[in-house]
Amino acid sequence: MLANMVDDLHLYAASKTVAVAFFFARHDVPETLKARTVIGSLVQQLLERVTDFTHVFEVFESTSRKKPFERMLCLLESILRPNSKAFIVIDGLDELSNSERAETLVYLLTIRDSMNVSFCLSYRQEPNASLKLRAGLEPFNAQVFPIPQNDLEIESFITEELGKRVEMQKLIIRDPLLPLEIQKTLVKGSQGMFLWVALQIESLCTMETDEEIRQALDDLPKDLSETFSRLLQRSNKSGSPYQKRILELVTVAQRPLTAEELREALSVTPGETSWNPSRLLNNIYHALEYCGGLVILDEEELTLHLVHHSFKKYLIIKTKGQADGVIDIVNAHKRMSDIIITYMHSMGITRKAVTKELFPELDAENAIAGIIRSTQSSLRGSNKLALKLLRSKTPLEFNMGKTLAQAWNLRHTQEDHTLFGDYAHTYWHFHISWSLPLASEIESLFQDLCDKNMLSITKDPHHLQNLFLLAVSTRSVGFVKYLIKASNVNVNCTDPGQRTALHIAVLHRFSDIITVLLSSENVDVVATDRIGETPLELAARLGPSSIVLPFVTAGKFDYRPHVLDPIVKMAANEGNESILTKLLEFDTGYTSHGHLNWVAIQEATISGHVRIVKHLLQNDGTPTYKTIMGVTNPLHVAIQHGKYRITKLLLQSGKVDPSTIDDHGWSTICLAFFYSNTFIIELLLNMEERCPGDHAMALQKIHNGATPLHLAVALGSVGVVETVLASCTFIPCLPDSCGNTPLHLASAGDLNYMVESLIQEDPNLRHNYAELPKSYAAKSHHFEVARLLINDPDVDLYLNQKNNAGDTALHLAARFGRHKIVKLLTNISSVDPNLRNHDGETPLHLAARNGQCRVVELLMEVSGIARSPTNSQGKTPLQLAIKSMQPSVVKQLRSYSTRQNVLTLAGRENEEEEEEEEEEEEEEEEEEEEEETSE
Repeated sequence: MLANMVDDLHLYAASKTVAVAFFFARHDVPETLKARTVIGSLVQQLLERVTDFTHVFEVFESTSRKKPFERMLCLLESILRPNSKAFIVIDGLDELSNSERAETLVYLLTIRDSMNVSFCLSYRQEPNASLKLRAGLEPFNAQVFPIPQNDLEIESFITEELGKRVEMQKLIIRDPLLPLEIQKTLVKGSQGMFLWVALQIESLCTMETDEEIRQALDDLPKDLSETFSRLLQRSNKSGSPYQKRILELVTVAQRPLTAEELREALSVTPGETSWNPSRLLNNIYHALEYCGGLVILDEEELTLHLVHHSFKKYLIIKTKGQADGVIDIVNAHKRMSDIIITYMHSMGITRKAVTKELFPELDAENAIAGIIRSTQSSLRGSNKLALKLLRSKTPLEFNMGKTLAQAWNLRHTQEDHTLFGDYAHTYWHFHISWSLPLASEIESLFQDLCDKNMLSITKDPHHLQNLFLLAVSTRSVGFVKYLIKASNVNVNCTDPGQRTALHIAVLHRFSDIITVLLSSENVDVVATDRIGETPLELAARLGPSSIVLPFVTAGKFDYRPHVLDPIVKMAANEGNESILTKLLEFDTGYTSHGHLNWVAIQEATISGHVRIVKHLLQNDGTPTYKTIMGVTNPLHVAIQHGKYRITKLLLQSGKVDPSTIDDHGWSTICLAFFYSNTFIIELLLNMEERCPGDHAMALQKIHNGATPLHLAVALGSVGVVETVLASCTFIPCLPDSCGNTPLHLASAGDLNYMVESLIQEDPNLRHNYAELPKSYAAKSHHFEVARLLINDPDVDLYLNQKNNAGDTALHLAARFGRHKIVKLLTNISSVDPNLRNHDGETPLHLAARNGQCRVVELLMEVSGIARSPTNSQGKTPLQLAIKSMQPSVVKQLRSYSTRQNVLTLAGRENEEEEEEEEEEEEEEEEEEEEEETSE
């Protein structure tokens, strides 16, 4: 129908200045399914009437940096007049993929904005299938006209086809009325689909009886997908592998294959390089029958095609009830590429074997004599033959073996040229692009083809670039080498992220690919990607060092400090001594000598590579450590990460000063205490020959005047505490800037196991606020520590001692609600519960104000305690509890007061009840007297 429309438009435009362009997409010609091909064809047709190409060349030169689509549209806009009129017809828009179709519509819209153009776009929408095309057509303000279903044409088609098959005896029936039943049933179920009808007729022709035909009519498939499925199952009941192989090869072929090309391709076993003609199918058409008539032969072009574009979609697209399509498109390309590589390899080896073969000696005279003898009995004209031999000028004394071999070789070369070899040499690169990386056995064959330069390279620079980047990203080393060697591929071409092939190889950590790319003279090692990183900077960020080594080996290395430093760190961190040695040779661009060595030592220390550190410390290029920008003192790093052996190596080397203070004012010994590494502390304290002032270091105070022992106690490291005490026995008595000794800190924390080590010193040393360790214990949650301190044999001398605020240990325990400690203290007879602090308050005052119910309960049960004492402001515990809104304590204290007066209150209540009863009796008597008087 659209072809007729194009003819009519051409007739209309013949006498007018109107352009007509059309394009028909074909599902079996992949090139027609690309937006670039569609637009290119249309533009070419619209420009056919242009005679002056001067301006055309100018436009091409000015748009050389633009994309092909943009260049074509610029050409249209510059040449065609705004009032130009054109008709554009496109058929088979549904054949294009979603992305290609969307791109085509975008550029068609641009053409519409450039000139006065009318479009006719056709697409097919199969029943029960949705094609999301209307959204793309909305900017065109398009009107959609569905083609009406024509049952009369369907009926005529069925009648004609049935008649042909009955006449040709392909459809054999006994009941003469059966064709009418077939016609009626097919018209009803066709839904306007000629293909569906044709396939049902072909299926019915395979039936053997009328009954079988009627059963098939009762169970016809509802749509094309079901029809395809039934045909494939019915035609391959034997399970032949040829069905899937044929469908795969025909589906992914980049041009329609001839029957003989397919025959040769099917005879190839991937990986087997010996060509065996006996494997050729004797009858390719018999093999096609396994496809149920869904692969057809074009009798004009003698090429094979899928029966319809809908069948191709059925094969490759997953449908409802299917996990995948009938064939996997990637696996199909892999099969084709494996066949092509094996085929090309075997054909190349066969030709080579024939040319190098030692030809046998065949004497022409003897051969002819033998032929004559074998045929003399049947030849009547032997005299004539003798005369011909006598008159012949060709000598008989020559070796005819070579001539026969050349004739044989020529014959087979001519056959190869017309068969699968043409397709293989033309389209191998396309199928390879779907198949990388290749299987190992195919990879070796492909590499052999590359080495022998037996592959023709595509001339399309865009496809060549994509193929090259794909080979890099799939680690196809041999293919990358071949493309660089045999083509003019740009090794610095980029992907959409502006990453070059070298970036991609680094990103995937393909060191072998990196080596190949760096061997190219044209490779740009300082090219930057979208975020401004060079390949080497990317390698330094990602690692490992093995992907950096090719840059160093190739001499294409960036020695700038911001690149070199992280690479040295990476190599040291991995313990890669070989590459580290090479990198350290470039320590020339730094202001401080030995910078890289100490960078490496620092990183190796963190990672614990003792061998690397030892090697670098023994290196003459490693000077004594001094402050280096960006490098932390390795001794501090070793202590921080607990690397004892490396710490020992650094101290023994004499290249690191152990008394160095870091940026936070911490010395090595202080760091060792902070990280609680007993072995390193012992190492530092026992280095008399290296550090004669070890006691001075141990006594050195850090933040807030705390000694290392303060840190050890605060961190709860009993092993470190015992180590220090063994070395410096007077340290526990030293206070920090707040007056707290290590014993105070142990008393304040849950460190009873440490208190036992420290308590041998004076446990009652006052600090600036005159609080004792016992007072700390009284305030804390830790009952065991308090019990340990309170059980001191001299406890009676200190338990009632007050601090600067006048509080005793009982005051503090009551204030902080430490009921266990209160109970422990109140059970000691020497503890006075009525002692007052500077505010005149007893422990009961403090417990009541702070709502410590359990402490209040314990104190009220202590014999001899004053239950309603007043403080310096005349307030009792009950009044303080009411003022601080402690209802539970208020209730407790009132209950104790009520309990004391309960007897008195009970007596008073009895007297009042008796008085009330007497009053009631008197009232009753008065009422009775009044009643008698009234009577």
